[in-house]
Amino acid sequence: MKRLFLQLIKYLIILIVLVCTPISIASILVKNRGFSNDETESNLLFLEENNEYDIVFLGISQARNFSRHGNHARVEDILNKKIVNLGQGGGVCGINEQLFYLDYFYSKKNKAKVLYYILPPQLMFSDTHPFATNTFNIEPFDISFLTKYMFFESENKYARIHSYLRSKLTGKWINYFPEAKSKQTQVVEKSDYLLKKKGALDHDTWSSKPDTDRFKASKQILVKTIDLARSHNTDITFIIPPNLLGTKRGLTKVYKFLKEMENEKGIKVNDFSESVVIPSYYYDYHHLNSEGVTYFTENYLKKIVEN
Repeated sequence: MKRLFLQLIKYLIILIVLVCTPISIASILVKNRGFSNDETESNLLFLEENNEYDIVFLGISQARNFSRHGNHARVEDILNKKIVNLGQGGGVCGINEQLFYLDYFYSKKNKAKVLYYILPPQLMFSDTHPFATNTFNIEPFDISFLTKYMFFESENKYARIHSYLRSKLTGKWINYFPEAKSKQTQVVEKSDYLLKKKGALDHDTWSSKPDTDRFKASKQILVKTIDLARSHNTDITFIIPPNLLGTKRGLTKVYKFLKEMENEKGIKVNDFSESVVIPSYYYDYHHLNSEGVTYFTENYLKKIVEN
């Protein structure tokens, strides 16, 4: 029996080596291409250890847009601050895995003075983001990252890990290079915008209903995020980003919760949902183009930083 057990351990080790070796080589190959924060959607390809930042961004695509399309340098220049952006767009990451990214950031001995959490209210109600399996597909294989996630409380964890490992052996990963910096110049057509806004829901449907289990879980995760950041001496400001349609989609309920956290935890809250209503500053109804990012940073974000 002991011999059989030792044989199983031996074969398991061989299997792990056979799996880890090619994905490690593939990840080293890609990572050595030298990515910066604004040249990739990945958080691990550029992230180093023992760095100090003035600002860390967290959130989904509205957060990542502060770095995409060459916006990272523009925002840093306007604010005169060193920034790291951990936001994850593309519908691949819910607020729980965003908490994990922040935790991993701190585990690498990194520091940030302020966390700007860009939070569209609808994310608090999403049942799709928490179950996305491709969350880590663009991340290089890292044993410390994987091990830490293995012990992290999460939904759909093993499907996500399987996708993470499998993605490292694809041609898409092997051929992944830093993305060229370019300006996002796409603009929403005014006629389309007016037609879309006319059909948009102007009343706060989610806030008028009882709390869903998802919203309750989202609140608990945000509390963990706040506590984690505060434990690392990072101040927290939640920013509800602008959108072009004027829809609230749970804003009243989310804003009420954030104000409660402001009183209990000492965070700050800023509702900018209707701050930018100029179609030429958007490339779709919820995402600012490069001119819009510059406008928002100069007229709103800079004031928060200065205060």
